[in-house]
Amino acid sequence: TEAAGTYGGILSSPSGEEAGALEAATLTATGGISATLWIQGVRQSVRGNLGEDITLANGAIVNLTLASMDDAPGGYVLQGSVSFEAVEYTLEAQRLPLFTRTAPSPWIGAYTLAMSAPDAVDVSLEPGGDGYGTLAVTATGSCTGTITLPDGTRATLGGHIGSAYDVAGTDVAAWSFHRGLYGRTPRGFLAGKLNFRDLAGTSDVDGLWHWVKQTGAAPTTVYPDGFDDQRQVIGSRYTPPAVNTRAMTGLAATTDNVWLRFDGADLSSLLDLTLNTKNLTGTWQQNNAILHYGPQTVRLTFAPRTGALTGTYLDTANGINFAFGGVLIQDQNLLTGSYLTQGQSGLFVIQPR
Repeated sequence: TEAAGTYGGILSSPSGEEAGALEAATLTATGGISATLWIQGVRQSVRGNLGEDITLANGAIVNLTLASMDDAPGGYVLQGSVSFEAVEYTLEAQRLPLFTRTAPSPWIGAYTLAMSAPDAVDVSLEPGGDGYGTLAVTATGSCTGTITLPDGTRATLGGHIGSAYDVAGTDVAAWSFHRGLYGRTPRGFLAGKLNFRDLAGTSDVDGLWHWVKQTGAAPTTVYPDGFDDQRQVIGSRYTPPAVNTRAMTGLAATTDNVWLRFDGADLSSLLDLTLNTKNLTGTWQQNNAILHYGPQTVRLTFAPRTGALTGTYLDTANGINFAFGGVLIQDQNLLTGSYLTQGQSGLFVIQPR
């Protein structure tokens, strides 16, 4: 009876990579289970009892048991296995805590998120640049937001933060996330677990997401051969700046006080390009308008309320025309994101000059 409630968590492959999720799992006082299972981008209904084999419509067999969480008094997890197409997956789903408006989640607030590309990524084979998004955590611990992935795909964020547990004297709470991608019948997914914790000067949220696009998934103009990546994610609490105060701190009160960097994807028709990297100067004004003066037209729109930026790059003489975007990670005083051109994506960054 004490463990009854709502649970959510992640499905992992034998190699430890995220392969799906258990969502909206309800455990009754008598041990009954009803839930939604995502496996390889396909959703299945789960209904049965703890400790019993539950056969799903796709032939997968699920078996779940209950355990107490270490270092989290009153915390419970559903653990178990999923057998599907001769592969043994593991499941772990944490009971969602009952935060209230009078006893709110300690992680309530606004955040910006960045999903980092690997060092020396080959942008001809997989997306370069950073995914970027905004996230809001409510008093009850619910997470909502949006993310733009570096291949141009936009996805909504959702879920709920779990109970806090102690790691070497630091409170940590996990957020398990899964979203099917590339069509109403998904041809890929984004899944993983992020930890809400304070890493001074680095982040307030960190973890890994598994990002998959299957071969031939739309849009076929962007990475038609697909990819299968594990990518680091960091997030920072975001505090809107006061009126007439720059959201990026430490900038000189002069023109050309920031670098605008475009790196990775093909910009080869730019006359002054070096190694597919284009560094431009910009002026981040006190009112948070960002300007660039140059032969190319670069328009940037920064939203001080959310920390998000959108922009366009137009160089008519050299046939360059693309959109870009990013978010400000205040813990690192860095705005990072991505751009997409000629079917490939690269890194977009703004940093102090």
